[in-house]
Amino acid sequence: MVVAFVDTWDFSGHSCFPRMNDPHRANIRTIESCRTYRGGQQSPAINNEVRIVLIGKTGSGKSTTGNTILNDKVFLSSSSGSSITSYCVSKHANRFGKNIQVVDTPGTFDTSSPNEMVQKEIVKCIGLTSPGPHCFLLVMGLSRFTKEDEESINHFVNYFGENVFRYFVVLFTRKDDLEYEGLTLEDHLKTIPQNLRTIIDKCGGRCIAFNNRAKGSARDDQVKDLLEIINDVVRQNHETCYTNEMYVEAEKVMKARQCEIEKEREREREIERQKIKEEIEENYKYQNDSDYNYQKGIDKKEAVLESKQEEMRAYFGSKKELEMENEIKELKQEIRLMKEEAEKLQKRKEMVFQDRLNQIDQKYERLIDARQAARDEVANENNNLIQTLVGVVLGVGKSILTKLFNL
Repeated sequence: MVVAFVDTWDFSGHSCFPRMNDPHRANIRTIESCRTYRGGQQSPAINNEVRIVLIGKTGSGKSTTGNTILNDKVFLSSSSGSSITSYCVSKHANRFGKNIQVVDTPGTFDTSSPNEMVQKEIVKCIGLTSPGPHCFLLVMGLSRFTKEDEESINHFVNYFGENVFRYFVVLFTRKDDLEYEGLTLEDHLKTIPQNLRTIIDKCGGRCIAFNNRAKGSARDDQVKDLLEIINDVVRQNHETCYTNEMYVEAEKVMKARQCEIEKEREREREIERQKIKEEIEENYKYQNDSDYNYQKGIDKKEAVLESKQEEMRAYFGSKKELEMENEIKELKQEIRLMKEEAEKLQKRKEMVFQDRLNQIDQKYERLIDARQAARDEVANENNNLIQTLVGVVLGVGKSILTKLFNL
């Protein structure tokens, strides 16, 4: 699969890829070139989780692209003109050894929506991708790039600041249409208008084309290529995800909720463990009585044994001594058997107890991690959490949002 990198300089000031001021002489490099240039090293910042925000206008194919990335039909998509995604939707899946978190947004936070609704969706997006996205994936079709398209992108950038371009990757859908016409992504990039070229410049020239109808290894390979680009983005940004003041404050809220969930689960686990302990003690009450009786019997026989041993010394060297030796052996055998039986009963009880404890532990291990649980609460608009997030995010972002919405 060919992935284009055009017109970009890295943040150290060195040219990574040739400039694309003249579309007819654009020198496009493949992702293989990027891997060689970067050394193909995996960024430690995305070892476990990759957070991706899908942006773009209605009908660009964001939801379908999200399904391709996660290899599942988790986002609603439609070929109709009406927006299927009217609010932020977060889905995740484990792919290629990573937890990939994808947030599908309304059509570049559709400016036609009421201000209050847009604000809430911005806050949700921040909470769902806290501590910050590794990539803002600008999803575009191959159709004409209009002034309206440009304004919608600028509107999104106004929410999050110019720094978002450092984490932007441009993804063109309908790669299969290009292939049908015998064209490549490089061919398409030579025809794009100047305003789109300017946006791609700001994105560091990172472009990729997806065929969302691809199957099997072809489908997987294009996702792997995207992850390679995101890895490169993070490495260029000093191994950090995107962040700003709103994300910093949101992360405090999300981390606090994560800790609360962990503590709640631990309390619940301890309550269940104690309940199991009491239940088993009740069920094995008869054994406790048996244990007591066994111990009484053992104590009694050990007392007899001690008495016999003392008595035997008085008959040292006589026939009586031999008889008493046999009695002592029998007593010792009885005591040993009684102790073994008592130990078996105790082990059986402990095994049942441990088995029940293991079941409880496995139950809690199967739960999603606490951070994902907190994200789900944001997605489901848990009143307490979403209100707290709205308060802190709108608090630090008040100047930005006031300007945007004329509040």
